[in-house]
Amino acid sequence: MRSLLDRRTVVLVVACVVETLGCWGVVVVTGRPVFSFFVWNLFLAVLPALVSLAVDRLAPARPWVGWVGCLVWLPLFPNTVYVVTDVVHITHVEFFVNHRGWCTTEGWPFHCYAGDETVWAQLIVLAGLVVLTLWIGLWSMQHIHTFLAARWGRLGGWCAVVAVAVASGYGVYLGRFARLNSWEIVNPTVLVPQIIDATNQFAAVFTVMFGVYVLVAYLLFWAFTTPPSARTMGTVPSVLPGQERTPGTVPIVLSCRTPLSCGQVRGCGLVRGSRRGGSCRRR
Repeated sequence: MRSLLDRRTVVLVVACVVETLGCWGVVVVTGRPVFSFFVWNLFLAVLPALVSLAVDRLAPARPWVGWVGCLVWLPLFPNTVYVVTDVVHITHVEFFVNHRGWCTTEGWPFHCYAGDETVWAQLIVLAGLVVLTLWIGLWSMQHIHTFLAARWGRLGGWCAVVAVAVASGYGVYLGRFARLNSWEIVNPTVLVPQIIDATNQFAAVFTVMFGVYVLVAYLLFWAFTTPPSARTMGTVPSVLPGQERTPGTVPIVLSCRTPLSCGQVRGCGLVRGSRRGGSCRRR
């Protein structure tokens, strides 16, 4: 239980609470009920993160949990990036006005920004929601990527990432335009005909565009959050950061074929100071 309540999880919970309060605050101030629906979208975005966290913590000891978790996680993941399309709900908000506001210049073109606090509150809250849910989604994808790369190798792991990015683009299309939900996958007899009816040229173009967006976002997230050793599937020191090495001993470097996080280091069963083939082994 303690491992689940690490610093990142606590920060994530606090951010979700703040964003929820912000959405309800906009509802109260502006009377726009659509922001209450954003709270539901945030809840849906958190679900795949919880599943991926379970995979990250439990799969090393129970591989079947990882495979089941991946199957549950896949239809839930598009909910994390779907919120990007929610910006359509503020396109009618007037950010530029002619009668009052803050003027950027007295020359031409003459633009005055709205001085109404509620206008900018909607933008700030929605922008925060997009950033939060996108980060949640990329974080959860990193857990699944790590799990799959440990079983399928580096190439297999990245092929899975590309496939998930494209699938999420199609999932967002089905959610935004066909108005389908993740849980409708349990009723394929109804879902499949609706998917067939909604598939067209626009669906293909939108899927590719959004899939590229998700893939690029994950590449940035992965590059800035993954240690260099894990990026190259390199080596992991037997004495991990924050741990003391016994005086007079030399750190042994154990190689590992997978991207590693703290959870995977524990799952790999690294035995400090043990050579045992010089590789990462399980307990």
